[in-house]
Amino acid sequence: MRTLRLALMIVLAFSARGASAAVSVVQSATHHSAGSLIDVVTLAAGTSAGNLLAIGCVGDKIGGGQPAISTVIDDKLQHWVAATAAKAQETTRFYTTEIWLFKNTVASATIITVTWTGAQSDTDCWALEISGASITVPQDGNGSVLSNQSTANPVTPTITTTNNNDIILEVIAEQHGMTGGGNNGYTLLSLDGAPNDYAGAASYKIFTSTCTCTGDSFTAAAGAWISSAVAFTDGAGSGGATPCYRSLLGVGCLP
Repeated sequence: MRTLRLALMIVLAFSARGASAAVSVVQSATHHSAGSLIDVVTLAAGTSAGNLLAIGCVGDKIGGGQPAISTVIDDKLQHWVAATAAKAQETTRFYTTEIWLFKNTVASATIITVTWTGAQSDTDCWALEISGASITVPQDGNGSVLSNQSTANPVTPTITTTNNNDIILEVIAEQHGMTGGGNNGYTLLSLDGAPNDYAGAASYKIFTSTCTCTGDSFTAAAGAWISSAVAFTDGAGSGGATPCYRSLLGVGCLP
């Protein structure tokens, strides 16, 4: 009997646990606020367990002070973390851009609450649920870029990725009111704001190979702007794929 079991174990159909399909956006939601301390973003459907949650926010504080995000928490009491290298501030028009995330969510999260350290004059937040992302080390690079107040046509950070299957989320705040977005293969989530006051936008793109990745592009007059971006990697990119087998005795995975 032992010999039979060993023989059955040798006839294996290997797969990779954790080497999931390429990343994809399950759902997204957007929220704009004027003069708020709190942004509440509501996903239309409850999350699926094991997915990555990401949120990008931009804020404008007229007169200075520049509040930052103090906490991000959802209705399942999951406390999100900041992609700290993607946090940036612009000090002439007082814009702030931040991206936060929660890896390996539980099921049925719907309401995401973003709390700032002080009330902003305008804010926009964009939340995404992403399937196929790493549940261990999802970030594959991040960064920010700041204008010199005399450059037109704001740009987003160039990120060099190390994994084939990444999704890049970008957020941008700008002074004069932008047009464009949804260029270079990016999907524009939304573009909001009023000319000569504040504009905020967010875009994402899914990549299938490593790259020094060009960002989305916008058109605007020369002025103040700032942008942030994070690349999130798929499950295979974390190095966490585990060989598994299927036999007549069932399914198992190697340690």
